[in-house]
Parts: sequence; C-alpha cells; structure tokens
Amino acid sequence: SLLLVAPPLGLGMFAASTGQIWGSTYQASELSQLIDDCLTWQPSEVVVNIKDASNPTLLQIVQQLESCVLSTHFVAPNVIKSRLDTIIQQTNVSQIDVDAHPAMSQAVGLGADYLSFLHVTNDLSFSEFTILSDSKHLILDQTTLRNLELTSTLAGEYEGSLLSKMNKCRTAMGRRLLRE
Repeated sequence: SLLLVAPPLGLGMFAASTGQIWGSTYQASELSQLIDDCLTWQPSEVVVNIKDASNPTLLQIVQQLESCVLSTHFVAPNVIKSRLDTIIQQTNVSQIDVDAHPAMSQAVGLGADYLSFLHVTNDLSFSEFTILSDSKHLILDQTTLRNLELTSTLAGEYEGSLLSKMNKCRTAMGRRLLRE
C-alpha cells in the first residue's frame, strides 16, 4: 500500500503468502527512490487511501508499474492503529518505534486492513515486519538491476538469469521466497 501524508510518502509492502511486511517512509525529494523501490518490488496491486487516489504523485508511480492494479480503500484512523498493534504483537517488533514513521505506519495499517477486508477475516497472521532504511540496504537503480540480469535477462527471459541458476527450489513457495 502507498499512502501520501503531506510531504512524506509511506510505503507498506506485503507478501501475503509468507506473512512478511516491509515498510518505509520517503520524503518529497526521494520520489525517484520510491519509484525505483516500487519497480524493484513489482507489486501486483497498489492500495491507496481514497483521498489520495487522484494525487498526481501517486498516479505517476503507479503508471510506471507493469501489470499493476490500483485499488482504493477507506479505513478509519482507529482501525489503522488497531491493525498496526496486531502486527506488532504477532511479529514481536515492539522495539521498533513506529511513531517515528507515521506515514509508513499508516500505509502498513491501510494495507493490513485491506487484506483483512479481502479475506473477510480479522485473523490475518504476519510473521515478520521490517522497517527499511537506506543505511541498511544496498540500493541499485533499475538500469543496474536490469544489466546485472538478476531476475531476468536483458531479453526479458527468466532462463539465463542469476535467479534461474540459483533456483533449486522444489515448491512454488520456496521459489517466491528465494525471489524476494
């Protein structure tokens, strides 16, 4: 889910099959970094708050994603907090100060509520919640990622990529986990 809260943009990425969540906050000057991160993750769906659905910044981001659906979802602030509290309890990340990242926290809460709405249950289980920051990760732009042929060749094929050579997984879940 993506959420625009004045200048900072909040990002919450969910791998529903593995129960993993990643969150990050981007300032207005980091828009190109947010776009690169979204292109790296290649989400199948982007969920935004109804009031942000017509925001030109968010539309610019979504337009650059291939095969991506834009969905809107409304959730009350108290429900966002409740969803976030549940995630924190399930993933034992009480040491993370989510109050220091309000846009990211709201995006993660929005995404969790949307998943709960789709599955028609309040009992979604999450196994891991990670707040991403630039200091902990190597950031590669799309040109570098493409030229390294990590997940696909320059011709766009899976065979011949580094991932295809490393992938000895026997199950679809294992292959998805390796790709992440």
